[in-house]
Amino acid sequence: MIDNDLVVRPDVAVCSGQNIDKFIRSAPQLIVEVLSQSTESKDRTARFELYRDQQVSYYVMVDSQTKQVEPYRLVDGIYQPLNDDSDSQEAILIELSSDCQIKLTTKDL
Repeated sequence: MIDNDLVVRPDVAVCSGQNIDKFIRSAPQLIVEVLSQSTESKDRTARFELYRDQQVSYYVMVDSQTKQVEPYRLVDGIYQPLNDDSDSQEAILIELSSDCQIKLTTKDL
């Protein structure tokens, strides 16, 4: 994702309706960041705010150590958690459009 002064490289970005050559020039619909000791603080703060400000519809943070998935959906400019019960993470459904859904599970982490 690009701003005139900033380039970020998310771990996973899902874009639809874009012709992507070398760079993604508008906000992806979904970004996934895999948390690590060296990136967790930045992923939870600066990138969280950047993706919100860039209107990324869904932001998901994955912690492979704890096997936790933190999905957020942008609603009226604010990220809202997708899962109401943090202990219930069997499957998380992300609906990018009426014909494009992604089911995230933690069982293979």
